[in-house]
Amino acid sequence: MVCMNSGMKLTGNHAPPVALIEQHQRNSGCAADTVIGDQQYGTIDNHRELQLRGLRTHLKIMPGRPRTPGRFTPEEFAYDAATDRYRCPAGQWLHPRGYDAQRQHTEYVTRKGVCAACPLHSQCTTSKHSRTVSRYREHELVLRARAQATSRSRTGSLPPAKT
Repeated sequence: MVCMNSGMKLTGNHAPPVALIEQHQRNSGCAADTVIGDQQYGTIDNHRELQLRGLRTHLKIMPGRPRTPGRFTPEEFAYDAATDRYRCPAGQWLHPRGYDAQRQHTEYVTRKGVCAACPLHSQCTTSKHSRTVSRYREHELVLRARAQATSRSRTGSLPPAKT
C-alpha cells in the first residue's frame, strides 16, 4: 500500500502517483496493491492510470459541479455502446457533440428542441436548449476508481497489505 498526501512533492509540484509508487517499490522491495491519496491526487488521469496498472485507488475525488437535488444524475442516463449514445430517463437519445481533449471526455446532447418539449424537463436541466452528459476516455476505469474511492474499505478498514 502506498499513502500519498499533498506534502509529497517533487520540484515544487505534486509528484505523479506512478513516480511515488515506483519509488516505494524501490525503497521497500514491495509492490503496492492499493494507493491512498488526498484530493490533489484525485484527478481523472490519476484514477485512470492507476486502474490500468491494476491498483486499488482510494484517492479523494476532486469536486466537480455540485449536484442539484431533484435533478437526474448522469448515472440515470443509460449508455449504449453499440450506437455510442445515451438514453435519457424520458427515453430520448443524446448524441456525441464533440471530444474535449483537455478534459478527456466526450459531451453528449439531445437534438434541438427535444428537451424543451419534454415533460421531465424540470427534473433534468435548467438549460433552454439541452441536457449535457459527459463520458470520459476509458469511462469504466474512472467509474471503478470512483467506486473504490467511496467504498466502505476506503472509509473503514482496508485489507492487510500483501507480503
